[in-house]
Amino acid sequence: MLPYLRELLQLREALNGTHLAKMEIAAMDFGSVVSRLERWIATDVLRPQPQNLPINQWRNIAQHFSVSQQGDRVLCHYGKALKRTLELTRDELWEVLIALFSIHSALRTAHTIFFLDHGSILAKHCTGYTRKDSDLQFQFIVGAASQGFEVTAISVQGGLARATLKDCTIANARDRGIHASQFVLGLWIATKANELEIEYVTKAGSPHLRAHAVGSDCELVHSGDRDMSYLAGTVELTLCG
Repeated sequence: MLPYLRELLQLREALNGTHLAKMEIAAMDFGSVVSRLERWIATDVLRPQPQNLPINQWRNIAQHFSVSQQGDRVLCHYGKALKRTLELTRDELWEVLIALFSIHSALRTAHTIFFLDHGSILAKHCTGYTRKDSDLQFQFIVGAASQGFEVTAISVQGGLARATLKDCTIANARDRGIHASQFVLGLWIATKANELEIEYVTKAGSPHLRAHAVGSDCELVHSGDRDMSYLAGTVELTLCG
């Protein structure tokens, strides 16, 4: 988890105009990195609740095996100059574990998305590196997820790219289907296929709407030669069933 936090701190310092050297941040211990990030974030996101103990202390407890048992209680000991003890039940300790895992997963996912979003720029600094098609398809999936759709299938065959977007909401199927149809552009960016097809499926699992677009129309919008309303007028919508 520490490499992700150091990287996040480096980005923050750059945005803030501080420009700490990479080696300066690399020399910081876990506690210093967390403390500096907390001054910026100003929330308890790096402190599982309700214990309110920062993640670096939980790491120290685990790394140094600073635990003991007293009856049905688990005692966690932490702190350098001033030793403190946190008393937890097994269920409470399990909740802490889940919280720490969630924090790590969020940081790792944010790291992945950041690098995929900026992959084309970063690739210029990597000799011999070219982006994989799967990178762009992952971006498409993340983009759909941000709008409440799960991409349950995606394929590219014979110049035709197909994707199935299942709704994660119970909103009006007509409105959500039209919303999903806009992802033909994202599908073209990810695949550069000659034809694109989006199938919208309701949360209950019923296919409701199918959208078909031509790659050349998507390219015109993506290049800025036409606006999104142009694509809306060229996409063919078909009700399923």
